[in-house]
Amino acid sequence: MLTADEFRNQLDASSRGCDETYAVVNSAALSDYYSWYRRKLHDLGLTHWDTRADCDDFANLYADLLNLRLYLGQWERENLPNAQGVAVARIHYRPDNQIVGHAINAISTDKGLLYIEPQTGQFVTLSDSEELARFNIIF
Repeated sequence: MLTADEFRNQLDASSRGCDETYAVVNSAALSDYYSWYRRKLHDLGLTHWDTRADCDDFANLYADLLNLRLYLGQWERENLPNAQGVAVARIHYRPDNQIVGHAINAISTDKGLLYIEPQTGQFVTLSDSEELARFNIIF
């Protein structure tokens, strides 16, 4: 478990989130979570690509549903952390110094901070210039 300041420091964010404590995520569970997340999006009616549902919408849903899953007790039932939220953030940055931004998720895991593309479930590595091009971190 992380305090709000610990998670803020890990993200190198300028401000902290609303929760006081954040549950660190088991990285081995992320693949199963992504399958669940895609099923839930389908159940909610997201059955085809539409440009009105863009990257920040997916990053928001990924984070919100991950928190919901913790609250529903589906995240490692036998060892639920006593945290107010999951250590997941929305990261807005400019890929390869482009003018247009992009949104992904950052998750604090047992393997450290991982970036995930919520539209594909793939792990992302940001270049040094992309790390510097982060302009909004929400958690």
